[in-house]
Amino acid sequence: MSCNQKFEQWRVKTVIAGIPANWNKITFQYPGDSSFVLTKQNNKWVMDGSNCDSVKTAQYLGRIARLNSSAFMDGFNTNGKRVVYTLKMEGDKQPVTVQAYEADPANKYAIGSTANPDCYFSGTKENLLNTVFVDKGKFLPSLVVADSKQIKEKK
Repeated sequence: MSCNQKFEQWRVKTVIAGIPANWNKITFQYPGDSSFVLTKQNNKWVMDGSNCDSVKTAQYLGRIARLNSSAFMDGFNTNGKRVVYTLKMEGDKQPVTVQAYEADPANKYAIGSTANPDCYFSGTKENLLNTVFVDKGKFLPSLVVADSKQIKEKK
């Protein structure tokens, strides 16, 4: 019997493993004052006291709920590396935390997760950084996003 697959095919590629219906708080920790928190209240996601766009929020949560990557960064060491971004999903199960560490110029960031400890993935390959770490506009109703763009343009 022979094995025709590469070693990478057998590796655990999990970045995030969860069920969005079980999450009730999602914290985005970013540099400066751009951090924000989504909380589920009465089965609706809320940010800064306002309802989030339910379709946009469901799409994002569905995209990250079973997120995998094959862009492994073997040998990455977090010693001396600064955590730039953190995402924490909390609910009725153990929380899942994803962190983006500063890395080399080719990968820019190394993405690590409590769902797959001691395994790091490239932030640039497979666009992993931008898939996980989004800005708060991703969750706002379209009208609010359009209004905020107009305000910025008027300044």
